[in-house]
Amino acid sequence: MKLRFWFVLPLVFVVGLISWSEDYVLVPENFFMHKGDSLNVHLFSAELFDRTKEQKYDRASTEKFAIYQDGKRVDVIAHMQDNTAPVLATKLNSSGLAMIEMVKTFQPEDIDKADFVTDLESEGLIKLSEKVNNVGQNRIRTKTTCYLKSLVTVDKPTGGTFTAVLNHTLEISFKQNPYKLNYGDEVTAEIKFKGKPLPNAKVDLLIKTSSGRVYPQKLIGDALGNVSLNVSREGIYLLRMMYVEPSTSKDYDYEKWGAAYSFAFSNNGTMPNTYKEFGLGNSH
Repeated sequence: MKLRFWFVLPLVFVVGLISWSEDYVLVPENFFMHKGDSLNVHLFSAELFDRTKEQKYDRASTEKFAIYQDGKRVDVIAHMQDNTAPVLATKLNSSGLAMIEMVKTFQPEDIDKADFVTDLESEGLIKLSEKVNNVGQNRIRTKTTCYLKSLVTVDKPTGGTFTAVLNHTLEISFKQNPYKLNYGDEVTAEIKFKGKPLPNAKVDLLIKTSSGRVYPQKLIGDALGNVSLNVSREGIYLLRMMYVEPSTSKDYDYEKWGAAYSFAFSNNGTMPNTYKEFGLGNSH
């Protein structure tokens, strides 16, 4: 059976305000495609890739939405309609790697100080959490921007799209092609903040397997912003992180940036192709 990697997450997460543990993730229905196939991309709010809810396209919060392939950038915002899901449905008519990019920017919001401190600690930002804990105010005003990427392959994993740097404030990019890896191979991701390597970056690697189980790993980058990981299981791979700095604006106290990058790995070219076999229920 040829590999057709279909993936839809169960819609069980109750969404409230944007919380620290809630990421936004782009998930194509099929990471391994053929020329002329429909590319259907879903946007999920997720808590460590385990509890999720599908989000509809929201033009007001979408700063960028594009597809990169063959060295070209196709802006899809002009063709989008609000309140649609999946957030993207189009055809890919060229072979090779294709990257989907979305940038979401949210209005500032107030967060309880204790919750904010807990969130900072969970991200490994201990010094900053101690600083916030010592401030006199009980509410912390924050602004959040999310930078989302997903990489798919069409027929053959050719092209250098995986190396593309899109000038995000917080950005994850790969130095090796994830779709040319064999079981046990190592791939290096580079983390940049404001265009420069981010030393000792704290990154989560989350692997969602065909059973529906998530395998989490905590990764720490080196002084040059490089993070290494091994492809050790078949499934959906998600690299995600958050970074926070005190704001230079008078309108909010802190600014948060999130980055999430998804791709898929298969070692033998076969994979279950029904939702039940992925342990994901009957959502279609």
